[in-house]
Amino acid sequence: MNILILYSSVTGNTQFLAKSLKSSEHTLTFQPVYPYPKNLDYDIIFLGFWVYRGAPDPRMIRLMQQIKGKRIALFGTLSAYPHSKHAQKVIARAHKYLADNTILGSFLCLGRLEQKRYQRKFTNPGSKHPMDEERKERLLEGQKHPNQEDCKNFQAFFEKIIKEQNPK
Repeated sequence: MNILILYSSVTGNTQFLAKSLKSSEHTLTFQPVYPYPKNLDYDIIFLGFWVYRGAPDPRMIRLMQQIKGKRIALFGTLSAYPHSKHAQKVIARAHKYLADNTILGSFLCLGRLEQKRYQRKFTNPGSKHPMDEERKERLLEGQKHPNQEDCKNFQAFFEKIIKEQNPK
């Protein structure tokens, strides 16, 4: 089975997750989303993105809008908890951009913010998202992610998707 791992990463979080994947049975091709790939002729495409304003990042959205008739698995990093309502909205938005495809599943984990954005979140009193204890704790925890446990969980997600698509 030929599998494309296509990712968009600014801080290296999503790339770190992507590169944690291994397969002894399948051919994996790793590629950043930009420049946009010309060939999407793969059995399964894993699309990795970072979250920007409640949706996949703009480069990934542009690519998602062009993909038709493929089997897609989603993965990404964000500064919200992966099972939060916010994360659910991110996945729902990604599904809308990929409406003409078969979505096989999704995986999200916390991701470290770049230092400049991290500092701004703590020092901007006019933010529409005020700094409360829960947010402060989440942002501090996010600075430790993705970690080896996230990679292990992502690998398990990957294996589950592959097994479901290629039962033996």
